[in-house]
Amino acid sequence: MTRPWLLTLVLVGSASQALAAPEGKLGRLLDRVTRPLAPQRAPIALDWRPTSASSWSFVDTVKAFQKQMPAQVQRKLAAATPRQLADAFSVTYTQKVDDQLGKGPRRAAVHVTQGVVDLPLKTFLRRMPAERWGVNLDHYLGGAVEVVQKEAPGKPLRQVERMVLSGLPGDLNIRALNLDMSKVEQKEVERDPAGNVRRVTMYWRVHDSANKTTLMDIGSVSFEAFGAGQTKVVFHSAHRLGKSPFALPTVLVRPTLRSFFSDHVRHYRELVEK
Repeated sequence: MTRPWLLTLVLVGSASQALAAPEGKLGRLLDRVTRPLAPQRAPIALDWRPTSASSWSFVDTVKAFQKQMPAQVQRKLAAATPRQLADAFSVTYTQKVDDQLGKGPRRAAVHVTQGVVDLPLKTFLRRMPAERWGVNLDHYLGGAVEVVQKEAPGKPLRQVERMVLSGLPGDLNIRALNLDMSKVEQKEVERDPAGNVRRVTMYWRVHDSANKTTLMDIGSVSFEAFGAGQTKVVFHSAHRLGKSPFALPTVLVRPTLRSFFSDHVRHYRELVEK
């Protein structure tokens, strides 16, 4: 995972401050060094909530950047073999993405990661409801979910979620380096002409990162009927990672996304096939 550099920044920067500080400030600075290195303990509560209706106007924003997928990426995805999909198949690229949070289009690492599970969609969703997509991610350390609009005719399910994931090998839990993000999420259900559910998609947009490691995170995960009684899981999202205000180059983030989201697909498969 592309994360140890953050630990180096925290240690070197904070230690330099401590050595240069007057004696009276040494204790406080050492506390600032050690607190971020402590593990994040459960329960991890929501620490951000949307304050305006505009926070929910993001699904079209997700769809807009997803439609700009390069043709060569589409060809690679279409060429994925059954053997590759039985594990996880991921393609990454760099794209300018505007998450509509006021900073305009920015270079982001984008990925599409997909895999097939040998269960009908109905069974898959019974065992793992789409709105539980976040708490069932691999590398999950904790978080909280709050439903703000229940699903009803003409009303999509909307929820706020804070999730904390480990981005370090062995799921090492270090507060300063964890991927700590709070996001809005909305569910979309598509049906075939007979009224059967054929695809369920959870869209998300990150609005806040308590430890400033997530600078942009917007996308979706879909669960769709596929083949003969199978379910295809597809993640498609854009990311800027780093330590605010500094973003890692997308060339470093892209391999991390491929590995990370492939782990998520495999983890879903393990959960529902038990």
